[in-house]
Amino acid sequence: MTKCLVIATAVLAACATAQTITAGPEAANHGTLISGSKFGMDIGGAAANAPAVLWDAGYGYQGVATCTEATRALFACHAGDTFMRFQPVALDRKGAVYLKLEDGHVAAIGWDLKNVPAEEG
Repeated sequence: MTKCLVIATAVLAACATAQTITAGPEAANHGTLISGSKFGMDIGGAAANAPAVLWDAGYGYQGVATCTEATRALFACHAGDTFMRFQPVALDRKGAVYLKLEDGHVAAIGWDLKNVPAEEG
C-alpha cells in the first residue's frame, strides 16, 4: 500500500507541475499568464491574429519589442526574446500588454496596466 501511495504521490506531483504556473500574479492590472487566454488572445494562438484580437479588446498594436526592463519584470526574459506590445486605447488606462512570441505563436501574455483619471472637457 505504501508503494502505491508513493506512485500516486509522484503522479499527482507531475500533474501539479504541468498546470498553469504564472510568473506573476494574475490580476486585473498586472500579471503573466503561460496558459489559457487573456485580452481575447489564447496562449498558442497565431501571432498574426493578435493585432485584430487585441484591438477588439481595446488595445492598439505598438510593434515588436525585445527583452527590456519592462518585459524582464513580467517574463524574466532573455536577450533574443521577442514580444508584441499593445497599449490601451481608452484614455482612462495606461500601460502595456505584451505577447511573448515563439515560432509565430503566443507563448505567454504579460500586462502592466494602470487606471488614470480621464479628463472631461
